[in-house]
Amino acid sequence: MGYNFTVQQIAAVKAMLPDDEDDERLLHDSLEGLTDLHEYVGKLLSWNEDDEGVVNALAEQIDDRKARQDRAKNRIATRRDMIKALMEIAGIDKLTLPEATISHRVVAPKVIFPNIDLVPDAYCKFDRKLDREKLKAIDPNSPDGLPSWATMDNGGTSITVRRK
Repeated sequence: MGYNFTVQQIAAVKAMLPDDEDDERLLHDSLEGLTDLHEYVGKLLSWNEDDEGVVNALAEQIDDRKARQDRAKNRIATRRDMIKALMEIAGIDKLTLPEATISHRVVAPKVIFPNIDLVPDAYCKFDRKLDREKLKAIDPNSPDGLPSWATMDNGGTSITVRRK
């Protein structure tokens, strides 16, 4: 059972049926009885469900590894602080070891911004992001039409899957 075979089966069944759009039940029954449509779609849904499980498992692993990474970064920062404290206590600015040379230096003060919400806009950069709620108010069928900075797509189709 393959995609091309199933498509061919569906085309053959539709060609055999009368061109009566009102008898949708006949089409459904014929497709179910004479083709592999239901089995193939069921298999596709099953594969999707498997992959959804993989996606969820990977998301959980990513979260766990991110937490692990954060803990490792915190350990590194703590050890660096310990080295700095030991050098300050010893009163040395340079420590030469076989694996590294560590220098202790004074860092000039710098301006910090504890609450960036209080900084005027002139000193900020902004990420351009669409306001979808305001954009919904644009009526493409209005006499003015769409603004020059907008266009319509061709639409399309979609499916909805409701799990039992």
